[in-house]
Amino acid sequence: MAHTAPDAAGADLGNGTGIRINGGFNLIRGNRIDHNAVDGILLSGADAEGNRIEDNLIGGGVATVGFATGNGRMGVMVQSEAYDNEIRDNTIGCNGDDGVRIMPSAGGRNTVAGNRIARNSTLGIDLGTNGVSGNDNDPAICDPALGCAANRGQNFPVLDSAERRHSGMIPIGRPVRVQGTLRSIAGGPYRLEVFGGDSCEANGHGEGQRPLGAQTLTITTAPYCPPGNGFCIQCVNFNCTAPFTLWLPEIDVMPGNAITITATSPNGDTSEFSACMTLTEEPGQPGGDAIFADGFED
Repeated sequence: MAHTAPDAAGADLGNGTGIRINGGFNLIRGNRIDHNAVDGILLSGADAEGNRIEDNLIGGGVATVGFATGNGRMGVMVQSEAYDNEIRDNTIGCNGDDGVRIMPSAGGRNTVAGNRIARNSTLGIDLGTNGVSGNDNDPAICDPALGCAANRGQNFPVLDSAERRHSGMIPIGRPVRVQGTLRSIAGGPYRLEVFGGDSCEANGHGEGQRPLGAQTLTITTAPYCPPGNGFCIQCVNFNCTAPFTLWLPEIDVMPGNAITITATSPNGDTSEFSACMTLTEEPGQPGGDAIFADGFED
């Protein structure tokens, strides 16, 4: 269990960096990593490949109210040719900068999946320098030696709707419908992960407080023609658009909560969190946005 030792007064002393990983194929599991002045975990160097970071508490937790101290900078930092690593099923919260930051100098294929990420000072997942990286054309091949975006700059999905449905064909026990699109390199399968949170971040994007579900998506080269819009979105530079619909249980989410989503490429490059959307009730249904309900008079 990697945790800083207390001083005589019982306060955690902390380290500069909690855990530094320069080698490959290590398993970091079941630790509490907090109170460090810089990063909780640092993955760095060309030999830092194939590592798995799972089931750790990195920072101060993700609850709405908490008093534990996180790490001074990133929960997890990935840089300097560190590649093919997995950051999975951790709780990453209350850190002084990003929950997870992956730098362009990292070799790519760094997967961030199944984590509970919230209450960090900036982004939950940040590719490159501070701030949301806008979607653009994802490269089919990325050579870090020639310069490329962190995790190939994998695009995040775009949400179109998030509703708790009451009518129509609803899968048993899965009334929450999330719809959107992903534009990236044609192929697959991409893994889409949906998360719920108490609210959207000030920047309009989410973190990932509660994992809600996941689904795979294959992007074809066929033009995407949004219903009712009268135009189609074509493929450009091997980037094509595909729609998705995910049906989720309502155990960990309710109307008014924020919904956000990530995409992970077939090679393991995870995106930043998408712009978030507030979950609503289906319009006109009990608890929903009923217009001209019973009793309306002209």
